[in-house]
Amino acid sequence: MTKIAELKSTPSLELFAELVELVQDAVGGGASIGWTETPTTKEARNYWTEVLESVGRGERLLFVATDDHVCAGAVQLAFPSKPNARHRAEVQKLMVHSQYR
Repeated sequence: MTKIAELKSTPSLELFAELVELVQDAVGGGASIGWTETPTTKEARNYWTEVLESVGRGERLLFVATDDHVCAGAVQLAFPSKPNARHRAEVQKLMVHSQYR
């Protein structure tokens, strides 16, 4: 059964590794999410570290879809910094693992 949950804290090492693999799979499959080539494991780890730091600062929300505890996808909602935009968010980096498309 697929479950979607907001990730509010540092994920387990297993889930973190799956997020790394998710971004590599998405970019390798042609997703236009900020890379022209599949990121290395180090680049993908750094990316998720930055995302999680942004979540910790309250700048964005991160939702992860899991299927039997395996990461099937992720999406972010980024909050604008402008005072007149605090009632909305921007959908960013919607990724679905190729096994779940």
